[in-house]
Amino acid sequence: MPDAPIRYSVHDPDFNPRLGARLRICLDGIQQERVISYDIAKGMIVRHVVDEHGHPVINVERDAIQTEEVYGAVAVTIDAQPSASTEG
Repeated sequence: MPDAPIRYSVHDPDFNPRLGARLRICLDGIQQERVISYDIAKGMIVRHVVDEHGHPVINVERDAIQTEEVYGAVAVTIDAQPSASTEG
């Protein structure tokens, strides 16, 4: 099985949704949800902000979901199959 990319983003020109659905991204040992990019070397992920109910938070301009950069130990593995939460 191939190694996960060192850095990856949904905004990359070569972003592959099938690979993205199989990535298991952890920060400090805790699996992360709603990650839109990560960089293992920098120890950083960018993820969507959610409220206390788990709903995405819209920015003040009301034209995008808020994001946040979070730093720590980033570990990424590739699952053999997409997770159930990403299947349509």
